[in-house]
Amino acid sequence: MYSLLLLALNFVFGSWLKTYETVDLKNARIFFPEMRWDEFYGLKKPIDILIIGSSHAFRGFDPRVIREEIPSKDSMVFNFGSAAQSPVTSYFVLEEVLKYHRPKVVVMDVYVMVYTSDDQIIHGRPILSPMKWSENKKRYLMNGFSFDEKVKMLLFPTYVYRHNLKNKRNKLLGRKYIPKADSEYAELGFAFSKDTLPLDRLYNDNQFNRFEMRVQDITEKNIEYTNKIIDRCKELNIPLVWMNSPVPEHSTKQIKEFNDIYQYFNKWAAERKVPFYDFNIERIPALKDEFHYFDDDHMNYAGAKIFSAKAAEVLKKDGILNQK
Repeated sequence: MYSLLLLALNFVFGSWLKTYETVDLKNARIFFPEMRWDEFYGLKKPIDILIIGSSHAFRGFDPRVIREEIPSKDSMVFNFGSAAQSPVTSYFVLEEVLKYHRPKVVVMDVYVMVYTSDDQIIHGRPILSPMKWSENKKRYLMNGFSFDEKVKMLLFPTYVYRHNLKNKRNKLLGRKYIPKADSEYAELGFAFSKDTLPLDRLYNDNQFNRFEMRVQDITEKNIEYTNKIIDRCKELNIPLVWMNSPVPEHSTKQIKEFNDIYQYFNKWAAERKVPFYDFNIERIPALKDEFHYFDDDHMNYAGAKIFSAKAAEVLKKDGILNQK
């Protein structure tokens, strides 16, 4: 009886902690996963171009700019990128989109960092939770998460949402409980920051000085689900494009295996016949470290506008947008 009482309290308290994300942050317009799903499920027009991938995708590809640059300005472009979105999450997002839409093109950002971990509870969970219940959501939970992660999410919500306790307590005490947002949610899945990173911080406090990104850390599960995405798009005759959005040029110079990483993905793309554009290799001259990034890893609003126009230009030039 005592154990059942503790378990019940765990569910009640965990549900309350969860509302910090689903209510407090959402009302402040800074809990992007739920806002993105709400907008997606309310779409009235079909999605023509779907973008998936990590925060490099959702902060880099502005659907509004891409739509203005492509032949039909009535086309719907939707950005389903999310923070540290792994290929596992990307696959189930794609499957959810396919239940409602048949995109003409899928653009996938293949940032190597999201390939080096199978952990889903931090960044996959916020994507899973707002999805409508379906067989796809069930498969995402069962196949996308480890046994340990499933146990925690299903039985111990207080543990999963424990990081929200301080801010929920601050709310009860009348203190500040909403953090300053580093980005704004625009529409069609896109979020942006208008801030510009000072060069001294880019040079002296660069995250890529403190850790290594290595090809050998890419996991089998992420390889498997990337190939699932390729196979699914081929099955439906939907052109798939890999397109890496640029990070500051200075940051690329701090990544020791930068060229090895590029060669790995380039070879993979060639073997699977997937067009691959890495704008960290083919730099866009108009993008400058001193003007167009809000941190050492992501473009700001001005940079995203330049990059999005270039992305649309590439899709048009190579005829990808004209395929039936």
